[in-house]
Amino acid sequence: MKKFITLFIIGFSFAALSALPPGAQQDREISAIKKSREAKKLLGSRITSVKQSAQSEGVYSGYNVYEVKSANGCRTTAFVQYKSCGRASGFTGPRCFDLRIGPIKACRAPMTGR
Repeated sequence: MKKFITLFIIGFSFAALSALPPGAQQDREISAIKKSREAKKLLGSRITSVKQSAQSEGVYSGYNVYEVKSANGCRTTAFVQYKSCGRASGFTGPRCFDLRIGPIKACRAPMTGR
């Protein structure tokens, strides 16, 4: 019985240590958006800002929505849809997700110099 309790405590401690810090998942999502070829191609310029605009309330499923802005003034929406990673129940770590870049919302008119 002592071996079981000891193994349980060690196993639980390991699982707790492997959890992500609170902002780490969001950092991974923002990094994926900034590296996205689809976002760069759609916006036609360097991405300057990525801000979270909505979040679902699911523990095992759900999504995050980010507003993405580029240097040329264009804006779009990035959708992060969570999916199963295929991990065994009880294991923690980064959540797996699919990234979908929405249509362009708006572009600032180019400024002309006079």
